[in-house]
Amino acid sequence: MPATLFLPVTDKNQPPGIPAGSYVVDFATAIDGDEQMQSESEAYRAGYRDACRRSMVIMNAFARHVINSRNPLLKAYTIASALGLAVAAGKSDHEIAILCGKNSRACISKGRLEFQSEMGIKPVPGQKSKAARNTYRQARVRALNRKHHS
Repeated sequence: MPATLFLPVTDKNQPPGIPAGSYVVDFATAIDGDEQMQSESEAYRAGYRDACRRSMVIMNAFARHVINSRNPLLKAYTIASALGLAVAAGKSDHEIAILCGKNSRACISKGRLEFQSEMGIKPVPGQKSKAARNTYRQARVRALNRKHHS
């Protein structure tokens, strides 16, 4: 096992929201002392380390967003749905909005898209495609225009 699991943050490896000069836990280095991982190829271990580090960046972003939010429950559910986590599975955007004291599901969808964009995460299964969102938006604008001009 390595002597430390702490990785110094520099300008080159700085995760969003973590100041340079601080330290973050580097769980990826834990595999270096794992006997089972020693039997894997260096390419496999390097890929595993990268995935661990990427996961830590996402977890740090999740925590930062929730801690800095005016509605932490809403933010937690929004990001959980962006990541496809089980805690949000089976709940519609409308159900999450009501649970978090909001009247509109739009804040869930918008927050999910923003987090996915920020972190470079692909859409989760069941999420509307960009084309479907554009079609819905155009239909909504037409409906509002008809209502406004009536």
